[in-house]
Amino acid sequence: MQDILDACETLTIFIPADIDDHRLRLMPAQVWFLVSELLNRDPSLNRPLAKKDDFDKNVKERGLDSFLNLLRERAKDVGTSGSRTRWVPLFCDGTSLYFSLKCSGHFPF
Repeated sequence: MQDILDACETLTIFIPADIDDHRLRLMPAQVWFLVSELLNRDPSLNRPLAKKDDFDKNVKERGLDSFLNLLRERAKDVGTSGSRTRWVPLFCDGTSLYFSLKCSGHFPF
């Protein structure tokens, strides 16, 4: 659980609420890497994680702007609420990072 909180802190630093569009466009690969590395260390995970190519395909199919908007909304939510745990849904969907970001209940937030 501490690893997830640390990753949420990292996302808060990487993607602040006032991030500009140019910098935000650099974030998808970093987000995928951070989520993937963390979930790969979870021995209780009983489903395969998306590979980088699958993630890129998912972002392309659903639209880069949609994914960037999702990151921007999460960052603003963290900025408004002050709660870094607002990033946790990114870890619920594995590295496919579906745009609905529905938690499976795996995390207690």
